[in-house]
Amino acid sequence: MMKITKRQLRRIIREQIGESSVTEVQKLVDGNQWLKGSVVKPGDLIDAGRYVVYASDAGLGHIKDRHQDANAPGSLMNTGVDLRELIAAIAATPPTTKPGLKSQGGGGGMAKWEGVSSPMGPIGEMGLAVATPEEIASMKDYTMPGGRGEIVKVAPGKRNPTDEVTLVTAVLGDLSDGRKVLSLVTLYPGGMEVDGVTIPNDRGAFADAGIYFVLPGDSPVLGEGKMKISKRQLRRIIRENIRETFQSHTDEPRVGDSIVNVNPNCEHYGSRGVVISINFLPEDAGKTVEYQCSNRGPTWERGDVLEKTLDQLAPGWE
Repeated sequence: MMKITKRQLRRIIREQIGESSVTEVQKLVDGNQWLKGSVVKPGDLIDAGRYVVYASDAGLGHIKDRHQDANAPGSLMNTGVDLRELIAAIAATPPTTKPGLKSQGGGGGMAKWEGVSSPMGPIGEMGLAVATPEEIASMKDYTMPGGRGEIVKVAPGKRNPTDEVTLVTAVLGDLSDGRKVLSLVTLYPGGMEVDGVTIPNDRGAFADAGIYFVLPGDSPVLGEGKMKISKRQLRRIIRENIRETFQSHTDEPRVGDSIVNVNPNCEHYGSRGVVISINFLPEDAGKTVEYQCSNRGPTWERGDVLEKTLDQLAPGWE
């Protein structure tokens, strides 16, 4: 009679459960019209507690390729992000849209985590921005690659870092242990809104909603054909670049400069004014700026003097 340790027993059970899960998921894949013909490997299955997510190397590779090209319209994924760990962490939390009848608020055959806070912190940059109808009309048209070929608007600008992430999956079926098997559909940085505007499901409707894709100024996409840039767009691009240097402390406002509070979580968000002093925080922790308000808002009056850290401020000229 051979003795085995508890650790060995747990490993044997885990391996058997793993092999069993792969066999069951393979049957579900074989019965799916979109996935039929795919071979499920143990490494393709992501254990997220109540869910098992099927994500092949090819599927993850497509997501990486799609969201790491700065010249392609869309969001960018940080290169160091482990997609399997990210999916496991997200799918271990309650979905924003559960599978179930749509008439009862469910997602049909889909399970979604839309615009949730990344359990791993910032994971990429948002590729969308909002503009006025006049600005949108002056931007360059771009036909998205793929079967539908939606026409969207593109313009030079800066992608903003985000810790929001969206994971969309399709339900394949249930395992014998009761867990649901999900198939990865897409994963990308960002949520369902940009600057308070709801992002349409159809990219072809982005422009009508005032949404466009931002790209680096030297992107080949922008160099194809001619594109008009309004004075307001040019001011925004310059303001974004200066704001970035404000917040990185490589350039800072001076007494007499106009600034605006750009921190949406601050009670004085939107306050504008003129810098009257720049102060050092203790232990070289940074600087604060005092400014006299030139506008009024819900929690401040014209003439009030406010003090904020540099990371909450941006150039205030129009």
